[in-house]
Amino acid sequence: MPAIRVLLVDDSAETRTNLNKLLSFEDEIEVVGEAENGADALEKTLKLHPDVVLMDINMPVLDGLKATEKISLVSPKTAVIMVSVQDDPDYLRKAMMAGAKEFLVKPVSSEQLVATILDVYTLEVKRRSRRETTFLEDHFVNKPKALCLVSAKGGVGKTTMATNLATVLAQQGRKVALLDFDLPYGDTALMLSAKTAAKNLYDLVVDTNEIDSEVLINFFEKLESGLYLLKAPAKPEHGEAIAPKHINQILTICKEMFEWIIVDTAAQLNDIFFTVVEQCDLHMVVSTPNLAVAKNNRRMLDVLQTLSYDMQEWTFLLNRAHSQTGIRQRDVEQILGRNVDFEVGNDFSFVDRAANEGIPFVLKSPSHRLSKQVRYIAERLVGDESRRQFKGRKRFVPLLRLLRISR
Repeated sequence: MPAIRVLLVDDSAETRTNLNKLLSFEDEIEVVGEAENGADALEKTLKLHPDVVLMDINMPVLDGLKATEKISLVSPKTAVIMVSVQDDPDYLRKAMMAGAKEFLVKPVSSEQLVATILDVYTLEVKRRSRRETTFLEDHFVNKPKALCLVSAKGGVGKTTMATNLATVLAQQGRKVALLDFDLPYGDTALMLSAKTAAKNLYDLVVDTNEIDSEVLINFFEKLESGLYLLKAPAKPEHGEAIAPKHINQILTICKEMFEWIIVDTAAQLNDIFFTVVEQCDLHMVVSTPNLAVAKNNRRMLDVLQTLSYDMQEWTFLLNRAHSQTGIRQRDVEQILGRNVDFEVGNDFSFVDRAANEGIPFVLKSPSHRLSKQVRYIAERLVGDESRRQFKGRKRFVPLLRLLRISR
């Protein structure tokens, strides 16, 4: 059996030297490199492809927790063992959440260190073998899925549904990304209490010459739920810097990094909208029992059908169902020309409170009827293995002509 390749990561040169000496006596283990911080560790992981990384938790530049998150995404075959001087359950929880396979407390004896490396590596080999055995199933049956939520009119709860659906999927232990492509006025960050100083989509585009997985992960914020969020630009005018090619690149890369991608969109029929539609294999139209909303969504569907998009596999969600608006579900269905697939009830004060607190209502009140309805939708989406990947036609220019004629 080839030696287990180990990368040592610690900001203390003395600690790295001591670890190197301890492991040098083991024929089954080979130290292939050292790193003095998390950023250096990420770079050397991508270059050296170690089997195991021994990662200190407290380091400058990039700490061990953040480095582990990034390594888990860009180098899934590498197992991270977190090491810390603090025997704190909260650190253990955060380390496991970041993707670490084991947690050791300093000082570590040579016997414990070697045994842990061997155990973690052996378990990882078994996991890798199971992943390879199910390769065909993973890639041809349970392919990564991208769902976009769309509506021709704002204020229908589309962003609320996107944040709560994504949170439910992440709670199930799935690797989920939420992309806020409502470029002028995206609000997912507010609804999820994301850090205001965190980087966003605009920063990604202006700061990066070439987008790849290693670059892209630095612009996501990982939330407590396990959900990865890519924020919309902070200012409406910054949205103009985002081109369809950027959207296409991001979605393509995300499909290699995540199991589920949830995309929130703006209520605009433009090239960004159609790039999202082209790249997503699942599509959900969000309506409310409101005459103007239903009418505008029907117009959007008519445009899509005129451009030869097959709408048969799109799903339709009626939000704020059973509201006392004078418009019933069957009225909405008649206007849309389609049956409603899912409905989420009306409790405006409950939803609004959760949004104002920056907490998805599925986390705030899991037993609330709306939370149960969203979980049901998530279960249906995950369980629907018969859905085929949507392949539309790129016909942006005729659309723009059509919009000019209709004005």
